Amino acid sequence: KFLGSPAINIVDGEIKAGVLYLQGKAFDQGYAHEGSVKVGIRPEHFTIDKKLPHQMDVSVSFVEHIGRDISFVGKMKDSTNNLRIIVSSELRDYAKEETVSFGIKRFFVFDAATGARLK
Repeated sequence: KFLGSPAINIVDGEIKAGVLYLQGKAFDQGYAHEGSVKVGIRPEHFTIDKKLPHQMDVSVSFVEHIGRDISFVGKMKDSTNNLRIIVSSELRDYAKEETVSFGIKRFFVFDAATGARLK
């Protein structure tokens, strides 16, 4: 379990031959571990920046304007878990799109079976 509000997003991933896969696509590399993992991403660690190497497509369910920020709630393809994503209100033009590709600035990787942190 993680503490914090809003809660950290946890998504399923898999590491094969040292490569971390999310949404069936290579996401990151350099892992000694093999098998199922959980990837943790804090809501504020998302952004909309195509230059970042780590990208995640999210189908947006709804958008909430909260002061200087915008909160997106949506799901990754083939997932039942909601994600909460918080970005600067300067990116409000993306709030009209049904699917948004978010860049991820920072994330954590955990062994699905033991919970041990891998990154």
